[in-house]
Amino acid sequence: MTTFTHRLLGALQLDAAIYEEVEADRDAVGQAALVVLLSSVAAGIGSVGVGPFHVRGIIVGTLGGFAAWVSWAALTYLIGTRFMPEPQTRSNLGELLRTLALPPRRAY
Repeated sequence: MTTFTHRLLGALQLDAAIYEEVEADRDAVGQAALVVLLSSVAAGIGSVGVGPFHVRGIIVGTLGGFAAWVSWAALTYLIGTRFMPEPQTRSNLGELLRTLALPPRRAY
């Protein structure tokens, strides 16, 4: 099994093999959730100076990040598998949750 650090660094380097690996590993949902948690907390901390409720900003940013991640994966799954599928389309919500948590990869 690949370590979290190896996968994160591979995704940051836009290594296509890491994306394929994460897509296939059903146990990687926890690692994907950790990436979303860390980025959501960072976004919340970044918004601390905006309003008078600093702690609330971090909490709302974290919860909002998780909600956006799950919502975006569900919407992508619905559109890709129900409304616009190709004959070879095979996917599930878990695959999308895992791969959408990583930084975007190159299209080429």
